[in-house]
Amino acid sequence: MKTPPTYAIASVDHALRLATMLRFEGSLRVAEAAERLGVAQSTAHRLLQMLVYRDFAVQDETRVYRAGPVLELAAHSLSRTALLRSVALPHMRSLVDR
Repeated sequence: MKTPPTYAIASVDHALRLATMLRFEGSLRVAEAAERLGVAQSTAHRLLQMLVYRDFAVQDETRVYRAGPVLELAAHSLSRTALLRSVALPHMRSLVDR
């Protein structure tokens, strides 16, 4: 288990966690994001809007947030880590479903 930094910044941590959720899990609604982060819906909304502003997320017509262009570029990276994730993710999802 990693030790958190001495001077952790909660808002940065929350934004990075949201970006990770969007990248690896798909879509998120504000209420779900708030619940998973343990923050108010207004806070989750502001964090998601910042991710949209910086192209880490997009919001569709049903008000659902999805991975944006920046995260999509990372998904198509040729790095070994990205390749391993793309191969392992369907199997991990299958295990979770079971």
